[in-house]
This record gives sequence, structure tokens and C-alpha cells, in this order.
Amino acid sequence: MRVQLLIPALVLTATLSQPAEAAETWTEAVSRGLTTYSLGDASAGITIVCDPDRVFGPSSNGNIHVRFADDANPSTVVLLSQTGQQAALPVSNGRVLQAGVPAEDWAGFIELVSQGGEFALVTPTASMIFDAAPLPGLACN
Repeated sequence: MRVQLLIPALVLTATLSQPAEAAETWTEAVSRGLTTYSLGDASAGITIVCDPDRVFGPSSNGNIHVRFADDANPSTVVLLSQTGQQAALPVSNGRVLQAGVPAEDWAGFIELVSQGGEFALVTPTASMIFDAAPLPGLACN
């Protein structure tokens, strides 16, 4: 899925091309019996929740919680990697629900995040840039 962004791509590319400091480590926690992975803080960041053992039902039901300081209720979030790969996902109440996303779009997003490195999360009015450590064991498909 491709989404036209309302932010200047040149600015985003220049920002992603700058030398990065040490990669941010994902914060791992347990919520309702499921492992969560987070970057950022309470006002701006991303949290990924997977249910590989189908604890909460027979279907894949992972979710991604996105928080933007400048966009409280985005309808779409796009992940842009430094390599130019991208994945666009619909957002409702700050969450992307795996069940509401085509399987290839979900898998693309999870693959890009799992690889680590520099990536940006953008909406039409806000963006966040991370240099994240890889998450090789992310079982979210």
C-alpha cells in the first residue's frame, strides 16, 4: 500500500541520512500476559504487542500503539526505512490492529521494525525518527 505524504520527502531523507548515535534499545515489558516492545515515551512513541501463542483467541491479534505529540488521532501511519522501504497502516484510536490490516502490509511493517536501524513513523502532520536496535525474535505474524 502506498500513501502520498504531505511532508517534504527531501527533509525526511536528509534527516534519515544524518549519522546516528547509538541505536535505541527497545523496552521490553509484559502486559496482560503478552510481551510488549516500546520505543519513545508516553507522549510520543511506538509499542508493539504480539500474541504468537494465540492467548487471546484463535486468530492473529497483534497490535501497534502509536503516540504522536503533534497528532493525537492519526488515521494512517507510514513507516519509512532508510533503505526507502515503506509500510502504511490504518490507525484507529491510536492503534493498528493486525486483524484490520492486509497480511502483506502487516508483515512488511513487522519485517521493517524487526530489522532495526533508522526509520521514521509519519502521519500527514507529524513524524518521529528512531534509530532502533533490531528485534530478531519478534513473533508477530
